[in-house]
Amino acid sequence: MIKLYHYSNTDIKDYIKPDFYGSNYFTSNDKNITNVKRAFYYTKPEPEALLRGSKFLYIVEIEPSQLYNISQDSKGYLKSHSISEALRHIKRHYKGVIYNIGKVEIVNLFKRIKIINKITLTK
Repeated sequence: MIKLYHYSNTDIKDYIKPDFYGSNYFTSNDKNITNVKRAFYYTKPEPEALLRGSKFLYIVEIEPSQLYNISQDSKGYLKSHSISEALRHIKRHYKGVIYNIGKVEIVNLFKRIKIINKITLTK
């Protein structure tokens, strides 16, 4: 199992769901590129600058085998499909994707996931 970290200003109960995709700055920009709902996580508890003032940090766990490494794209989804189509195909076989943006490793989960820990960061 690997731990994933999700920052939010919303007080979330029990499960993080991809239903809020497109409702904040990061995902609204991403939604212009693809409309595949997903929730965003970090593999380390070090948020990007825009998320540093978040009220809550949520921690979840997932088996690494349930994530497709889209940076490596070993099955060639990106070679033969647009990013939207690739994500739709990946979603059929995996619970999410993992990729790097510079030194930051990001995970997108297509399905809801149970919160194992919630930390209040600011009041």
